[in-house]
Amino acid sequence: MKKLLHFVFATFFCSTLFSQSQGFWYLTHYLDSNGNVRPLTFVDPYITSTIEIDANTNFTGTAACNTFIGTVSYNPTTFNYTLTSFTHTNTICEHPSHLVFEDDYFSYFNNAIGDEISVIRLWDDNFEYVEIDFGNNKLYQYRDSPLEILNTEKFNSKIFKIVVNQNLKQLLIFSNAEDLIDSFVILNASGQTLIQETGRKSSIDVSTLTSGVYFLKVLSKENTLLKKFIIL
Repeated sequence: MKKLLHFVFATFFCSTLFSQSQGFWYLTHYLDSNGNVRPLTFVDPYITSTIEIDANTNFTGTAACNTFIGTVSYNPTTFNYTLTSFTHTNTICEHPSHLVFEDDYFSYFNNAIGDEISVIRLWDDNFEYVEIDFGNNKLYQYRDSPLEILNTEKFNSKIFKIVVNQNLKQLLIFSNAEDLIDSFVILNASGQTLIQETGRKSSIDVSTLTSGVYFLKVLSKENTLLKKFIIL
């Protein structure tokens, strides 16, 4: 988590005023119950989770199937904010994975009531971001546009499997849908493109990747499929 935060500060411009973070934002990363940073693409079926911040230090948002509302107050001495209230609806989500996500997502807000939080606005050449830092490596990141929603309907009718050969540092691809595939893109957990390959492939060299979680994006003219894999 510290590595992610250091990377963010090294590559983005930032602002720390809550009022300057007003607007509509889409969640990109959250923390699971073990405190691990997870991209929202870990939630399956995929969801769009949002937060809207107004100029009066109020915020509202959506998680998976529930909505929430909260308020903060500004401390001019520490330049941080105190979370003064947080409530959410209690609809039972249809999918168990959505229930797990909301338990994790809401817990950090609930546990931080009365505590100071940092709200940081960041931007680069492509997107603007807001990070809510609860301290102790607990941080959520949002950006000004949603993550790509992936349509896998046609690929689901085909066999598609990937296997990582850890010894040869190759990603092996098994599929009977070669006629549908145009290109491959390998992303890191932050959504950054690391490797791009075009045409039909039975393997991709991943020797340049360090240990961690990655995603293989398979592109066709009509659909996109995302597969997670791990380099040890």
